[in-house]
Amino acid sequence: MFEGEKIYVFWVGLIIFALASIGLFTITWFSFIYRPYDPMSYLPLVPPIVGAIVFILIGLYMMKSGVKKEKKVQTVKISLVTQDFQPRPPLQVRTTRDGGSIAIG
Repeated sequence: MFEGEKIYVFWVGLIIFALASIGLFTITWFSFIYRPYDPMSYLPLVPPIVGAIVFILIGLYMMKSGVKKEKKVQTVKISLVTQDFQPRPPLQVRTTRDGGSIAIG
């Protein structure tokens, strides 16, 4: 997916992706460790979680668009002779009665 020359957009996208992933992991980890099991206590964490997911998607898009695709050079072998070359037999030359010659092949 990320094959080719990577330009600066790729690296910025990678940094955004990494920071958003770490942020999302941190939010979910501390919410499960330090929060009670009350569903209303998770409500203030919804905007940061959604924001982290959005930034993960933005980072992935930047990483995808920050790769220059290399043009593939294709070499083609061209054969000038398409069949095995077999020389023709020499032409037979016959002389006519009036002194002319005819080539018969």
